[in-house]
Amino acid sequence: MRDKKIIFFGAVGAGKTTAINTISEGKCINTEANASDSTSVQKKTTTVAMDYGYVTSSTNQRIHCYGTPGQERFQFMWEIITSNLASDYSGEILFLDNNRKYPQHDLHFYTKKFRHLIDDKPLIIAVTKSDIKPNPSISEYRGWLHELGIQAPIYFIDARKKEDILFLLEELLPDQAQAMNEMNSVSVIEDELNLDEVIQYSEHKVDFSDKVLNKISHLEGVVGIALITLEGKLGHSTLDTEFLIELLEFLTSSPPILEDPNKNEHVVSIELASEENYHFVINFFDDIVLAALCKKHLTTAALKQQIENIIQW
Repeated sequence: MRDKKIIFFGAVGAGKTTAINTISEGKCINTEANASDSTSVQKKTTTVAMDYGYVTSSTNQRIHCYGTPGQERFQFMWEIITSNLASDYSGEILFLDNNRKYPQHDLHFYTKKFRHLIDDKPLIIAVTKSDIKPNPSISEYRGWLHELGIQAPIYFIDARKKEDILFLLEELLPDQAQAMNEMNSVSVIEDELNLDEVIQYSEHKVDFSDKVLNKISHLEGVVGIALITLEGKLGHSTLDTEFLIELLEFLTSSPPILEDPNKNEHVVSIELASEENYHFVINFFDDIVLAALCKKHLTTAALKQQIENIIQW
Protein backbone atom coordinates (compact mmCIF):
# COMPACT_ATOMS: atom_id res chain seq x y z
CA MET A 1 0.00 0.00 0.00
CA ARG A 2 1.41 3.36 -1.04
CA ASP A 3 2.44 5.84 1.65
CA LYS A 4 0.56 9.14 1.97
CA LYS A 5 1.95 12.67 2.21
CA ILE A 6 0.19 15.62 3.85
CA ILE A 7 1.29 19.27 3.69
CA PHE A 8 0.80 21.47 6.77
CA PHE A 9 0.86 25.20 5.93
CA GLY A 10 -0.31 28.44 7.46
CA ALA A 11 0.44 31.31 9.79
CA VAL A 12 3.46 31.71 12.06
CA GLY A 13 2.73 30.21 15.48
CA ALA A 14 -0.51 28.51 14.41
CA GLY A 15 0.67 25.08 15.53
CA LYS A 16 2.16 23.33 12.48
CA THR A 17 5.38 22.34 14.23
CA THR A 18 3.52 21.38 17.41
CA ALA A 19 1.04 19.22 15.48
CA ILE A 20 3.78 17.30 13.67
CA ASN A 21 5.76 16.81 16.88
CA THR A 22 2.57 15.62 18.58
CA ILE A 23 1.83 12.74 16.21
CA SER A 24 5.27 11.79 14.93
CA GLU A 25 6.42 8.31 15.90
CA GLY A 26 10.09 8.90 15.25
CA LYS A 27 12.29 11.89 15.93
CA CYS A 28 10.95 14.88 14.04
CA ILE A 29 12.99 16.94 11.66
CA ASN A 30 12.60 20.55 12.79
CA THR A 31 14.57 23.37 11.19
CA GLU A 32 13.91 26.03 13.81
CA ALA A 33 16.01 29.14 14.35
CA ASN A 34 15.83 31.91 16.91
CA ALA A 35 13.41 34.55 15.69
CA SER A 36 15.39 37.73 15.07
CA ASP A 37 12.68 40.00 13.68
CA SER A 38 9.29 41.02 15.04
CA THR A 39 8.20 37.37 15.03
CA SER A 40 10.12 37.10 18.31
CA VAL A 41 7.23 38.93 20.00
CA GLN A 42 5.09 35.89 19.20
CA LYS A 43 7.55 32.99 19.60
CA LYS A 44 11.23 32.49 20.41
CA THR A 45 11.93 30.27 17.39
CA THR A 46 10.47 29.97 13.92
CA THR A 47 10.62 27.33 11.18
CA VAL A 48 13.04 28.40 8.44
CA ALA A 49 13.00 25.35 6.18
CA MET A 50 10.50 22.65 7.10
CA ASP A 51 9.15 20.27 9.72
CA TYR A 52 8.75 16.57 9.05
CA GLY A 53 7.29 13.65 10.94
CA TYR A 54 5.26 10.52 10.25
CA VAL A 55 2.61 8.29 11.77
CA THR A 56 1.96 4.64 10.86
CA SER A 57 -1.53 3.21 10.49
CA SER A 58 -2.53 -0.25 11.73
CA THR A 59 -2.19 -1.48 8.13
CA ASN A 60 1.48 -0.46 8.23
CA GLN A 61 0.96 2.49 5.89
CA ARG A 62 2.98 5.60 6.71
CA ILE A 63 1.48 9.07 6.57
CA HIS A 64 4.27 11.59 6.05
CA CYS A 65 3.60 15.13 7.30
CA TYR A 66 5.52 18.10 5.90
CA GLY A 67 5.27 21.50 7.58
CA THR A 68 6.11 24.68 5.65
CA PRO A 69 7.56 27.88 7.17
CA GLY A 70 4.90 30.47 7.96
CA GLN A 71 6.88 33.56 7.01
CA GLU A 72 6.68 34.77 3.43
CA ARG A 73 10.42 35.41 3.23
CA PHE A 74 10.94 31.62 3.32
CA GLN A 75 8.54 30.98 0.46
CA PHE A 76 11.30 29.37 -1.59
CA MET A 77 10.82 26.41 0.75
CA TRP A 78 7.11 26.36 -0.08
CA GLU A 79 8.05 25.59 -3.68
CA ILE A 80 10.65 22.97 -2.71
CA ILE A 81 8.22 21.13 -0.44
CA THR A 82 5.14 21.29 -2.67
CA SER A 83 6.90 20.67 -5.99
CA ASN A 84 9.64 18.27 -4.91
CA LEU A 85 9.65 16.65 -1.48
CA ALA A 86 5.88 16.21 -1.26
CA SER A 87 4.81 16.68 -4.87
CA ASP A 88 2.67 13.52 -4.69
CA TYR A 89 0.80 14.76 -1.62
CA SER A 90 -2.73 13.52 -0.87
CA GLY A 91 -4.08 16.66 0.78
CA GLU A 92 -3.25 19.69 2.88
CA ILE A 93 -4.16 21.24 6.23
CA LEU A 94 -4.20 25.02 6.63
CA PHE A 95 -3.40 26.03 10.23
CA LEU A 96 -4.77 29.36 11.47
CA ASP A 97 -4.30 30.99 14.88
CA ASN A 98 -7.54 32.38 16.30
CA ASN A 99 -5.53 34.48 18.74
CA ARG A 100 -3.91 36.58 16.03
CA LYS A 101 -5.38 40.02 15.51
CA TYR A 102 -6.45 39.52 11.89
CA PRO A 103 -6.99 35.80 11.13
CA GLN A 104 -9.22 36.75 8.19
CA HIS A 105 -6.20 38.26 6.46
CA ASP A 106 -4.18 35.09 7.20
CA LEU A 107 -6.90 33.01 5.58
CA HIS A 108 -6.93 35.26 2.49
CA PHE A 109 -3.14 35.35 2.25
CA TYR A 110 -2.41 31.62 2.59
CA THR A 111 -5.30 30.43 0.45
CA LYS A 112 -4.10 32.76 -2.30
CA LYS A 113 -0.45 31.73 -2.02
CA PHE A 114 -1.31 28.00 -1.92
CA ARG A 115 -4.31 28.12 -4.26
CA HIS A 116 -2.66 25.62 -6.63
CA LEU A 117 -2.70 23.06 -3.79
CA ILE A 118 -6.25 23.86 -2.73
CA ASP A 119 -7.62 23.49 -6.27
CA ASP A 120 -5.84 20.17 -6.76
CA LYS A 121 -6.26 18.14 -3.55
CA PRO A 122 -8.55 18.04 -0.47
CA LEU A 123 -8.16 20.83 2.10
CA ILE A 124 -9.00 21.06 5.81
CA ILE A 125 -8.89 24.28 7.86
CA ALA A 126 -7.54 23.73 11.39
CA VAL A 127 -8.01 26.70 13.73
CA THR A 128 -5.99 26.69 16.95
CA LYS A 129 -6.15 28.69 20.21
CA SER A 130 -9.93 29.13 20.18
CA ASP A 131 -9.70 28.37 23.91
CA ILE A 132 -7.80 31.65 24.30
CA LYS A 133 -9.92 33.65 21.88
CA PRO A 134 -13.27 32.13 20.77
CA ASN A 135 -13.87 34.65 18.00
CA PRO A 136 -13.80 34.68 15.01
CA SER A 137 -16.28 31.81 15.09
CA ILE A 138 -16.51 28.91 12.69
CA SER A 139 -19.43 30.67 11.00
CA GLU A 140 -17.21 33.67 10.26
CA TYR A 141 -14.52 31.44 8.76
CA ARG A 142 -17.17 29.78 6.62
CA GLY A 143 -18.34 33.17 5.44
CA TRP A 144 -14.82 34.16 4.47
CA LEU A 145 -14.31 30.87 2.61
CA HIS A 146 -17.61 31.42 0.81
CA GLU A 147 -16.38 34.83 -0.35
CA LEU A 148 -13.18 33.20 -1.63
CA GLY A 149 -15.06 30.47 -3.47
CA ILE A 150 -13.44 27.71 -1.42
CA GLN A 151 -15.19 24.71 0.07
CA ALA A 152 -13.42 23.05 2.98
CA PRO A 153 -14.36 21.70 6.42
CA ILE A 154 -13.28 23.88 9.37
CA TYR A 155 -12.37 22.58 12.82
CA PHE A 156 -11.29 24.21 16.05
CA ILE A 157 -8.49 21.97 17.34
CA ASP A 158 -5.70 21.74 19.89
CA ALA A 159 -2.37 21.09 18.14
CA ARG A 160 -1.00 19.59 21.38
CA LYS A 161 -3.56 16.77 21.39
CA LYS A 162 -2.64 13.70 19.39
CA GLU A 163 -6.26 12.65 18.97
CA ASP A 164 -7.11 16.01 17.37
CA ILE A 165 -4.37 15.77 14.75
CA LEU A 166 -5.19 12.12 14.02
CA PHE A 167 -8.80 13.17 13.56
CA LEU A 168 -7.74 15.70 10.91
CA LEU A 169 -5.72 13.05 9.07
CA GLU A 170 -8.67 10.67 9.21
CA GLU A 171 -10.97 13.34 7.76
CA LEU A 172 -8.45 14.16 5.03
CA LEU A 173 -7.78 10.48 4.23
CA PRO A 174 -11.14 8.70 4.61
CA ASP A 175 -9.63 5.41 3.42
CA GLN A 176 -7.57 5.49 6.63
CA ALA A 177 -10.55 5.91 8.97
CA GLN A 178 -10.43 2.34 10.28
CA ALA A 179 -6.66 2.16 10.18
CA MET A 180 -5.86 5.12 12.43
CA ASN A 181 -5.38 4.86 16.17
CA GLU A 182 -8.49 4.66 18.35
CA MET A 183 -9.70 8.13 19.43
CA ASN A 184 -11.95 8.39 22.46
CA SER A 185 -11.65 12.06 23.42
CA VAL A 186 -11.45 14.16 20.28
CA SER A 187 -11.83 17.84 21.17
CA VAL A 188 -12.32 19.31 17.70
CA ILE A 189 -15.31 21.58 17.24
CA GLU A 190 -17.44 22.04 14.14
CA ASP A 191 -20.92 23.52 13.91
CA GLU A 192 -23.64 23.45 11.31
CA LEU A 193 -25.15 26.73 10.10
CA ASN A 194 -27.27 27.84 7.18
CA LEU A 195 -25.87 30.07 4.44
CA ASP A 196 -27.53 33.23 5.77
CA GLU A 197 -25.67 32.78 9.06
CA VAL A 198 -22.44 31.91 7.32
CA ILE A 199 -22.16 35.06 5.21
CA GLN A 200 -22.79 37.41 8.12
CA TYR A 201 -19.34 38.45 9.23
CA SER A 202 -17.50 41.63 10.12
CA GLU A 203 -14.37 43.02 8.49
CA HIS A 204 -11.25 43.52 10.59
CA LYS A 205 -9.64 46.93 10.22
CA VAL A 206 -5.97 47.59 10.82
CA ASP A 207 -5.41 49.78 13.87
CA PHE A 208 -2.33 51.97 13.45
CA SER A 209 -1.86 52.95 17.07
CA ASP A 210 1.06 55.11 18.17
CA LYS A 211 2.70 51.97 19.57
CA VAL A 212 2.45 50.16 16.22
CA LEU A 213 3.75 53.17 14.27
CA ASN A 214 6.64 53.58 16.71
CA LYS A 215 7.68 49.94 16.25
CA ILE A 216 7.57 50.22 12.46
CA SER A 217 9.55 53.48 12.43
CA HIS A 218 12.29 51.86 14.56
CA LEU A 219 12.78 48.80 12.35
CA GLU A 220 16.35 48.39 11.15
CA GLY A 221 16.80 50.10 7.79
CA VAL A 222 13.70 52.31 8.11
CA VAL A 223 14.55 56.03 7.93
CA GLY A 224 11.03 57.41 8.34
CA ILE A 225 7.36 56.61 7.78
CA ALA A 226 4.15 58.37 6.75
CA LEU A 227 0.50 57.41 7.14
CA ILE A 228 -1.72 58.82 4.40
CA THR A 229 -5.42 58.35 3.56
CA LEU A 230 -6.52 57.25 0.11
CA GLU A 231 -7.67 60.85 -0.43
CA GLY A 232 -4.10 62.02 0.04
CA LYS A 233 -4.49 63.46 3.56
CA LEU A 234 -1.51 63.13 5.88
CA GLY A 235 -2.21 61.45 9.21
CA HIS A 236 1.27 60.83 10.61
CA SER A 237 4.83 61.41 9.44
CA THR A 238 8.41 61.12 10.66
CA LEU A 239 9.84 61.90 7.21
CA ASP A 240 12.04 64.86 6.48
CA THR A 241 10.17 67.54 4.51
CA GLU A 242 11.93 66.86 1.19
CA PHE A 243 11.07 63.17 1.27
CA LEU A 244 7.51 63.82 2.39
CA ILE A 245 6.94 66.23 -0.50
CA GLU A 246 8.40 63.69 -2.92
CA LEU A 247 6.08 60.98 -1.58
CA LEU A 248 2.94 63.12 -1.64
CA GLU A 249 3.65 64.30 -5.18
CA PHE A 250 3.87 60.70 -6.32
CA LEU A 251 0.71 59.55 -4.55
CA THR A 252 -1.45 62.51 -5.54
CA SER A 253 -0.34 62.27 -9.14
CA SER A 254 -1.22 58.58 -9.28
CA PRO A 255 -4.96 58.38 -8.45
CA PRO A 256 -5.49 54.96 -10.07
CA ILE A 257 -3.11 53.46 -7.50
CA LEU A 258 -4.93 55.06 -4.60
CA GLU A 259 -8.40 54.32 -5.92
CA ASP A 260 -7.92 50.63 -6.65
CA PRO A 261 -6.00 48.88 -3.87
CA ASN A 262 -6.41 45.11 -3.83
CA LYS A 263 -8.95 44.39 -1.09
CA ASN A 264 -8.17 40.69 -0.92
CA GLU A 265 -4.58 41.11 0.27
CA HIS A 266 -3.67 42.24 3.75
CA VAL A 267 -0.86 44.39 2.35
CA VAL A 268 -0.26 45.34 -1.27
CA SER A 269 3.20 46.83 -1.71
CA ILE A 270 4.95 48.84 -4.38
CA GLU A 271 8.49 50.23 -4.41
CA LEU A 272 9.39 53.77 -5.41
CA ALA A 273 12.99 54.80 -6.06
CA SER A 274 14.18 57.91 -4.26
CA GLU A 275 17.76 59.10 -3.82
CA GLU A 276 20.58 56.71 -4.66
CA ASN A 277 20.75 55.03 -1.26
CA TYR A 278 17.03 55.10 -0.41
CA HIS A 279 13.71 53.83 -1.67
CA PHE A 280 10.09 54.07 -0.57
CA VAL A 281 8.10 50.94 0.23
CA ILE A 282 4.41 51.85 -0.04
CA ASN A 283 1.92 49.49 1.62
CA PHE A 284 -1.81 49.68 0.88
CA PHE A 285 -4.24 48.68 3.60
CA ASP A 286 -8.05 48.82 3.44
CA ASP A 287 -8.41 52.62 3.46
CA ILE A 288 -4.95 53.95 4.23
CA VAL A 289 -1.40 54.01 2.87
CA LEU A 290 1.67 53.33 4.99
CA ALA A 291 4.87 54.50 3.30
CA ALA A 292 8.35 53.80 4.65
CA LEU A 293 11.56 55.40 3.46
CA CYS A 294 14.15 52.64 3.60
CA LYS A 295 17.86 52.25 3.20
CA LYS A 296 18.88 50.39 0.06
CA HIS A 297 19.61 47.05 1.79
CA LEU A 298 16.08 46.66 3.22
CA THR A 299 13.98 44.83 0.65
CA THR A 300 10.26 45.30 0.12
CA ALA A 301 9.56 41.64 1.00
CA ALA A 302 11.53 41.82 4.25
CA LEU A 303 9.84 45.04 5.36
CA LYS A 304 6.40 43.77 4.42
CA GLN A 305 6.90 40.66 6.56
CA GLN A 306 8.05 42.66 9.55
CA ILE A 307 5.11 45.09 9.26
CA GLU A 308 2.74 42.12 9.04
CA ASN A 309 4.18 40.69 12.25
CA ILE A 310 3.96 44.00 14.13
CA ILE A 311 0.34 44.51 13.06
CA GLN A 312 -0.59 40.98 14.11
CA TRP A 313 1.11 41.22 17.48
